[in-house]
Amino acid sequence: MHLSWDNPKEKRTKEIVPTVGKLGAEYYVIDCGWHDECEYNLLHKKVGRWQPSQLRFPSGLKATVNFIKSHN
Repeated sequence: MHLSWDNPKEKRTKEIVPTVGKLGAEYYVIDCGWHDECEYNLLHKKVGRWQPSQLRFPSGLKATVNFIKSHN
């Protein structure tokens, strides 16, 4: 989460994950923004929708999670 500054996106996640995997990280957290369709996380305007963002994760959140799992 802190690597994406609360603004997670598929592209950035795919850039970061191989490196943190090599460093031995056990967990990679996608938090604050996975459900948000805004460019910047305005959580107070989006609470309650809780659907994965298609703008932030165009291949789908599940595809991104599977990518992360493949690097542990």
